[in-house]
Amino acid sequence: MPSRLLQKCLADLRAARPLATATAERVAIDGAIADIVEGILASGGMPEIIAPQVGEPALSAQPNERPMSKHSPFYGMGLKEACPKLLWLIGEKTGKVPQTPREIWEQLQAEGWTSNHHDPAHSVYDALRRRAKTHGDVLIVGSGKWGRTDWYSDAELEDIRKSVGGMGGRDRGEHIERTKAGMATAKLRGARLGAIKKLTAEQATQLIDMVRDGIAIKQIAKHFEISAGSIYNYLRAKGYTRRDLRQQGEKLRAGGVDPSTEPEPGETRH
Repeated sequence: MPSRLLQKCLADLRAARPLATATAERVAIDGAIADIVEGILASGGMPEIIAPQVGEPALSAQPNERPMSKHSPFYGMGLKEACPKLLWLIGEKTGKVPQTPREIWEQLQAEGWTSNHHDPAHSVYDALRRRAKTHGDVLIVGSGKWGRTDWYSDAELEDIRKSVGGMGGRDRGEHIERTKAGMATAKLRGARLGAIKKLTAEQATQLIDMVRDGIAIKQIAKHFEISAGSIYNYLRAKGYTRRDLRQQGEKLRAGGVDPSTEPEPGETRH
């Protein structure tokens, strides 16, 4: 049968798969797809690579007992090699169309790939991440999608890397918007944002007086059951430094002045 007709059969089966309502039906269709893919490869053709449709059921988690054909473009490869190979095939067919790890996995599985990992899409992500470090021929382009570096100019690559900015596959703008949305939702349910104050206003004043009196920071921290870093944070929040308070306390004691009557920074005595 000519490869053209096999391609049509493959397309028909792929189109019918989302309509299958039972797991057994999808498994049967997957087996037929694998047979046709092997036939296309054996005849010298190349199966068309298509992105999965939105809402299409994931490929069956049942292992494929049929070994991958030696004619497959992914035969003998690991995920680290197969993922960029798939992206290359997509680029040859449709141009630069970035893919999520799940989209990549579903297309590899449709071509006969199998995995024992409980989350194969995560394995794809790990493989792409390692490939980016060792070969640099793939990269995250934003929104959790991956592409090939040879799809873009040097200027485009620079813009992509700046926009992603280490945000786990999301671009920086998306990360900021999601963070703001999450904070707004937390406020609506009564959550308090930011660090919880461990001392009352009265205790904070007492803390400052203790520093002014020359008591060791370690001893003050033990008294209030907080860290030394928290003490310095309280001092900075009030506009003090430990050294200034100590010097202030020495002068006040030398002059016989009660430190508690001294104005706070920025206040004036009346």
